[in-house]
Amino acid sequence: PRSSRTAQQQLLHDDSEFLLNQLCNQSIELVLVNGRTVAEWLGKSGIAYLDEVGTTPLGKQGKRASLLRGAAHGVLFLGWTLNANHSQTTPQNRAALARWLGENWQV
Repeated sequence: PRSSRTAQQQLLHDDSEFLLNQLCNQSIELVLVNGRTVAEWLGKSGIAYLDEVGTTPLGKQGKRASLLRGAAHGVLFLGWTLNANHSQTTPQNRAALARWLGENWQV
């Protein structure tokens, strides 16, 4: 329904202002971005733009998910387009993602 879409847009707008305030006024060094929707929202809101810097396995069928990196407001953003909590994400997928994060979290 249109009213729920309007409410969602208002919440996202409010969230973007809150997040931007936090990034600019707190000692945040790293933001982890779990999923394509969140990465796209960050870009659309103008908070941060993430670039694809690699891929990681997704599921058991040989699919790949993008690994993302960006920086804005003195903060490093690391993300991925797979949903780490999704039922098709395997423990091996999560382990590969954890290795990548361990290698790339330095600002």
